[in-house]
Amino acid sequence: MRKVKELEINYQAYTLLLLRQKLPYFLYGLIVICFISFFIFKRFIISNHPLKKQDVVQQKKNKVNVYVVKEGEDLWQIAEKNYGSGYNAFDIAKANNLKEPYVLQKGQSLLIPSVAKRFPTQGDISDTASSTTQVTLKGSMYVVQEGDYLFQIAEKAYGDGNMMQRIIDANNIPPPYNIEVGQKLNIPR
Repeated sequence: MRKVKELEINYQAYTLLLLRQKLPYFLYGLIVICFISFFIFKRFIISNHPLKKQDVVQQKKNKVNVYVVKEGEDLWQIAEKNYGSGYNAFDIAKANNLKEPYVLQKGQSLLIPSVAKRFPTQGDISDTASSTTQVTLKGSMYVVQEGDYLFQIAEKAYGDGNMMQRIIDANNIPPPYNIEVGQKLNIPR
């Protein structure tokens, strides 16, 4: 019988040879996996983040201020303080992703976006407003008549019903801002 010569295998050399042959394919596969992972991460993680890149750029562009809610305040009052128009309450709600009924908590921080003032609801009465034909009430006192309501009285006094907040503030009328026949109202000028 012939004795079969045992093969001696140099495993170290064999491993190095395989690595030289297969390393480029391994690296290409690793690069492809990294790219796919990056795009999946970008698509599902970053794009669903609440502060998207475009929002951050928009906030920087619009110079957003922060306002801390005081007890008893609502969006209309906050909008009047910051813009001079309660109609900007919608802009504040939109900037803060608030949903109706817009319940605010004392100490809550709100972003106040830098947007154009909508139709003014407070501020100085211009000479042109008081000289319009709509202004029928010239005095500084008014006695409430049957069928009167604050918006109508503000139209008579200022030519703009949206100015009723001045009457409310001057007479300390609490919500829901009911007035009674015969009640004397101070009309600030």
